[in-house]
Amino acid sequence: MLTWGKPDPKKCELVIEDCDGEAWEYIGPLVKFRAETAHKERAVATKISTGDKYTGQFRKGKFHDFHTTLEFANGDRLERAWYEAGVLISGKKESKTTGTYDGKFKNNKYHGRGMLTMNNGDEYEGQFVAGQKHGMFRTKLQANNFDEKED
Repeated sequence: MLTWGKPDPKKCELVIEDCDGEAWEYIGPLVKFRAETAHKERAVATKISTGDKYTGQFRKGKFHDFHTTLEFANGDRLERAWYEAGVLISGKKESKTTGTYDGKFKNNKYHGRGMLTMNNGDEYEGQFVAGQKHGMFRTKLQANNFDEKED
């Protein structure tokens, strides 16, 4: 005889889509068949195509709230991420190739006020538009960040 235990409402599995239409495997509580966490409760979603991992809150089936973490398969990290209705608003992204950006985002690109610290120690603080530095910047360059060439 086959018997079934009572399902655990905290460990339900579901495939959800982000704002870009990418599929994520969600493991956590459900409310009305949607990914939903209570205040201060965390759940995990893994991007099916890349293995990127989101840990944080969900509301109405979407990434939501502050103090979330996104770990990318390539080793990059997004901490203190703030999502509203699945859209990234701000956070601190640590990239192995470029450095660390702490600030606002739009369409998953640096956008608004932020600070970019390159891996070589150079710092740029100011406005970003569509992932590019824009307008006036406070810049701090490391003294040893130039190449010397002999003629």
